[in-house]
Amino acid sequence: MGRLIKQIQFFIGVVVCLFVIQASGQISKEQLSEVRKVIPTEKVVVHANKSVYLAGETLYYKFYSLTTNNKPSDVSDVGYVQLIGANNYLLFEHKLNLEKGLASSDFFMPSSINTGHYKLLGYTKWMENNVSSPFFVKDIYVINPFTVNGRLFQENQNNTKNTVRIIRNENVTNNFDNQVDKISLDIEKQSYATRSKVVVNLKSNLGDVYNGNYSLSIQQIDSLKLDTYEQVNESVKDINGFYLPEIRGEIISGKVFSRKDGTLATDKIVTLTMPGKDYIFKNVKTNDVGAFYFNLYENYKGGVALIQVQDVYKDQYNVVLDSESFLYSKDLKFNEVKLDTNIKPWLLKQSIRRQVENAYANSKKDSVVYRVPEGVFYDKPSLTYVLDDYKRFSTVRETFVEVIQNAAIRESKEGYSFRVNALVEFKNSAFKDYDPLVLVDGYLIQDNADIVDFDCDKIESVSLVRGIYFSGPVIYNGVLDFKTKKGNFKPLHNNEGLVAFNIEAPQASKLYYHPNYTVENESLKRIPDYRTQLLWVPNLELKKENNTIEFYTSDVIGDFEIVLEGYSANGDYLKSKRVIQVGN
Repeated sequence: MGRLIKQIQFFIGVVVCLFVIQASGQISKEQLSEVRKVIPTEKVVVHANKSVYLAGETLYYKFYSLTTNNKPSDVSDVGYVQLIGANNYLLFEHKLNLEKGLASSDFFMPSSINTGHYKLLGYTKWMENNVSSPFFVKDIYVINPFTVNGRLFQENQNNTKNTVRIIRNENVTNNFDNQVDKISLDIEKQSYATRSKVVVNLKSNLGDVYNGNYSLSIQQIDSLKLDTYEQVNESVKDINGFYLPEIRGEIISGKVFSRKDGTLATDKIVTLTMPGKDYIFKNVKTNDVGAFYFNLYENYKGGVALIQVQDVYKDQYNVVLDSESFLYSKDLKFNEVKLDTNIKPWLLKQSIRRQVENAYANSKKDSVVYRVPEGVFYDKPSLTYVLDDYKRFSTVRETFVEVIQNAAIRESKEGYSFRVNALVEFKNSAFKDYDPLVLVDGYLIQDNADIVDFDCDKIESVSLVRGIYFSGPVIYNGVLDFKTKKGNFKPLHNNEGLVAFNIEAPQASKLYYHPNYTVENESLKRIPDYRTQLLWVPNLELKKENNTIEFYTSDVIGDFEIVLEGYSANGDYLKSKRVIQVGN
């Protein structure tokens, strides 16, 4: 009960604060100081499965958004991960839905990647405001054995400034301390045959003290290491704008300008739509500095989003989105990478294994868990007409006369207008002359000729919402929702006051593949198994004293490291290790 009261107080404080500063996604330094009085600071930590990768391997990571005492943060609902190379080259950018401050995903290193030094970055929009540490950074090194050239190789010699050499690790050892004082990783034996079952018992010697959320990685210990070099440090520069926390989903913000004189347009209705089968529709109003923001918390699969001014004179306005670029990418510093000639035999062997594994990738697919869209924003329609259930008419106008009841099309000098009959008609209703909201496949129709002149044979259904409907700051006299058969409607007329942009969906959760070599599973016998990452469990929640994990070894022999890493419920960082040997 006490925690619930604190959450309610926190939420009320945030709402009041955002209302006072008229939030717009990006805020001033003075406004930031006010927000910080009610919203705690957060930090991000990203745990990757290793630091040196080959092209064809997968980078797995676990994302933690934490408070200052290392407990899960409930501030941000969205997190961001990037892998950036020299010259501000963005290899990937992931958007993550955070559940209790946690998320995970992965990235496959493509054959086109360049050998070099990269930065794995993690942050939330709220964290970007931290002056001393606005993002998490981890050094990542990638070797592409298919594109390396002779200039990248060098004989054993001293390093120069800002250069890192990747060399053979001649002293690979299994002498790692298993942290038995916290959580022990108990196994039945030290050595296993290929394709054999391994059972790991995770046991806390201190009861439930170390209950928490962890990742578990089991992979071969690479015969590589980074030679001593001068570490480059990131120097963070001051920024001009500041971000609000994304408490209820990601924030999409911008400003509306007058085309006539470039002034900011206040009190204008701005609409965001993501057309398609499971479309999204939202209305907001610009504030006293012409700014708007949308909270996008719905489940969506990505695609084209449209933001437009909803106005009779929409062609008199320009919509400009705020930049979503990472603010500090130009401040990152990179080392030059050199490869020791002694790693050539190892590289050749590993590159062959990678090619074989990727050739059989279709038989070793991960299972993707998509977030199911919630459905249309107005919930259930009052009526739905599936037009194939009725006699087909060639025009939308005829269809409304002969088929669609409780709605009509009117024609005047100003053009066409739709009407939806209310459930109960009031003669003196203040909303009697209000227009309905008209949508086609999620597209907002402001010029009704777009749908009146549309080929009616392509329309699958027409749904009606009867009565007054409130959407943000806008009041509609009903809703008309057209769906086409192919879901590919495009407005015919010029859409002024509109901006279209691609929006990537947050990363979907995965259940990662791992084989089960039981006697009954004959189908796997003829499939080669050169996995060096035997298991990756990104969301291991320990709630009891004893936990058991099972996995199978592959055809690869050598030393494999079992690593448990994460944070306890008390905020203690924990990392336990154990090594097993795999032989013939």
